[in-house]
Amino acid sequence: GTVEAAWLGDCRAILEIDGGIVTCGETPEGEAQERAFAARIGTDLGATAMLRSPAVIEQLRIARAASNTGRGRWVLGLEPEAADHLETAVFHHTGHVRGLAMSDGFSALELKYKRFTPDALLQQAEARGLAALGTELRHIEEVEDPQGKTFPRFKVSDDATGVLFRAGKRA
Repeated sequence: GTVEAAWLGDCRAILEIDGGIVTCGETPEGEAQERAFAARIGTDLGATAMLRSPAVIEQLRIARAASNTGRGRWVLGLEPEAADHLETAVFHHTGHVRGLAMSDGFSALELKYKRFTPDALLQQAEARGLAALGTELRHIEEVEDPQGKTFPRFKVSDDATGVLFRAGKRA
């Protein structure tokens, strides 16, 4: 009768619980802040230069090094103390749950590139499969907008991992 979700950092999950959609993890607002920051830097450097800028690469390195130290964002990794910083939510259901748990790179299809609403991304993952969505994701990043002009970002692409799952009775 319950599903407990736990997450760290910028991962995201879309859950359909008894026909309703809920999300956990990274939010559209958090993604919008990062996109706005990337756009400001890209305006100063030019989008293509930003993706290769030693200053930007150094800032990303510093931010990554601060992860899981108390000075930065807590993320899934090798440090056991990260588990102390999990965020959680409990959802009640009457028999059917399906979901898509994903890294920030995969959730870009919804949050960054606005190709899908949460509900549509979950439906497409089930109908087309994760590999097909991964191909679409890389097409956006490598063909449609490799320089980050339409979708400001700090790198051409990011890790893109997703897990599609079902639990309980099928609706």
